[in-house]
Amino acid sequence: MAGDSGLLTFWRGLLAGDWLPIGVGWEVRHRPGSGTRVRGRIPRARVAAIREFFERDLRPSGPVRVRGTPAGPGRPSRLTFAGSWTAVQRQRARNFLTELL
Repeated sequence: MAGDSGLLTFWRGLLAGDWLPIGVGWEVRHRPGSGTRVRGRIPRARVAAIREFFERDLRPSGPVRVRGTPAGPGRPSRLTFAGSWTAVQRQRARNFLTELL
């Protein structure tokens, strides 16, 4: 059936962990020693800059995650932080991602 391929793709993505919660537009996860993972609606041209920023400039001591929720045209995304952020790292990441995206 024609609808089976879409359903199969959905389940593969769900089982692989390639999904984001409803309303979340993008997510960046960084784990020291494992690298940075960027998912969601972020232009491909920006992904390398985000990875470089997290791995070279920010260098958090533990695993961190930041999610962006679109706020509408002309308004910045709402950012949600989780993990071992310091206040300075959080502000640097907020400034960088707001300017870049």
